[in-house]
Amino acid sequence: MDAIEAPPGDWGGPKAAFAEVLAHEQTVTGMINDLLDLAISEKGHATAAFLQWFKTEQGEDKNACSSLAQIEALGDVIGHLFWLDHHLGKRA
Repeated sequence: MDAIEAPPGDWGGPKAAFAEVLAHEQTVTGMINDLLDLAISEKGHATAAFLQWFKTEQGEDKNACSSLAQIEALGDVIGHLFWLDHHLGKRA
């Protein structure tokens, strides 16, 4: 089995970091969907029920997409980033 590659330590700015987060979350969502599809095709009902919880909880791609859109609209200005940080901190 291959080792998991370490994530980059510097993205060059918030926009690039959130773009990377969005890509990662889309990959994770796709992997969960693929596992769920396999469980259904193999009639693994208990496994499908188990995986459904992960599918329901996997909403981070929406959050990452929203954050990236806000950074693109507001820019990498430090005051705007503090506002975004404050806004994200209020999420339930």
